Amino acid sequence: MKLRTEIGAAAELVVGAGVSAILVFVYIAYTARRLGPEANADFSSALSFIFVSTMALSTIAPAVSRVVARLVARGDVGRVDALRSYVRNRFRRWSAAAIVLSCAAAIPLARLFHFRSVWTPILAFLCAIAFALASIERGFLQGLSRFRTQNLNTVFEAALRLVLALVLLAIMQRPESALVAYVISMSIATALLLRRGGREVGGGDDWREVVRLASPLLLLLLGSAVYQNADMLAVKRWLPPAIAGQYGAASAMTRAFGVLFVPLYIISGPMLVALHEEGRSIVSATLRLCAYFLALCVVPLALLTWYGRELTTLLYGAVYAQAGSIAAALGGVLVIGYLTLLIAQARVTVGAFGVARIYAVFGVLQIALLVVMHDSVGTIITALIVVQGALLLVVLAALFRPIKRVDDLRSDD
Repeated sequence: MKLRTEIGAAAELVVGAGVSAILVFVYIAYTARRLGPEANADFSSALSFIFVSTMALSTIAPAVSRVVARLVARGDVGRVDALRSYVRNRFRRWSAAAIVLSCAAAIPLARLFHFRSVWTPILAFLCAIAFALASIERGFLQGLSRFRTQNLNTVFEAALRLVLALVLLAIMQRPESALVAYVISMSIATALLLRRGGREVGGGDDWREVVRLASPLLLLLLGSAVYQNADMLAVKRWLPPAIAGQYGAASAMTRAFGVLFVPLYIISGPMLVALHEEGRSIVSATLRLCAYFLALCVVPLALLTWYGRELTTLLYGAVYAQAGSIAAALGGVLVIGYLTLLIAQARVTVGAFGVARIYAVFGVLQIALLVVMHDSVGTIITALIVVQGALLLVVLAALFRPIKRVDDLRSDD
């Protein structure tokens, strides 16, 4: 991907992701306003369950994107539709089992994290399953570089979710109302994607390649899920509901950094695969993506640092003013986490899977440290900075290690 095309694709994705993120944030902020801090603790924790579950369930999506990108790079586009059909059939079987397991797990989780209703975690898991299928379909679009189609689908889902939440929360002010809006909107957006392709048979060989790539990605994305969501669950488990609601509001504000990260993450796959296929180094391209991301983060971090309290009051109401005092710190932690993920996934994309194991080890360390350091919001944020700062240094050092070029996709000969 040439630099001009790379920047153009990134710009288009930033705009689309930005519109979608604004709609999603309005959905979250409106829900928080309607519920109040204590009920928002349940809603924010449910969102954390969704984020953790979707990362675990959607490890196939980036693997699909990379396999499709390689097939396209080698001129074997005909196998893409067969792979799409094969993956859809597999997911139908998995989703039924996932629904049963989610319902069984919801009861102990509701007790452990003090949810007011068992329906809150159940709906959260249903949201995750719907999102997983949508992300797999979007993985095909990413691999085919059809970023505009993905943008339109993402924005449509976010807009529909907001509209449904406005209606349902007006009827019943409960976290479950907002979660039902999430399930319905994601299901409709997924149904629109399912109309495309998927009629060819076969795809088994390419599916095995997807599994091979998805396995280390599972460790990578689960680790990332821990880094981004374990703190919210720790606050919900050990601190009062009102504080957890404030923390959830601040955490939701910092999710805006994901808007800046996702476009770069999406284009990095096809770009780095192409470089690796040509036998060229991925180091300079990866560092360039990191520089783009840091440049985009400067203004949001400055706003959270200087006007955090004012912003939370404006967005959530005066009752959430205290959340502004921790928003900048949480934003800084997320920037560290996203930089680390951008570098780590670059290594995994070209077959250097050792970094995924490093991610998993530090994820376990993050959980262990939060179990010990959870007396206050300050100690929880300190635990995040210590672990994720160390991980960034380790992963950055790994980026400069040489990578052997291997033939990841076998030909049909």
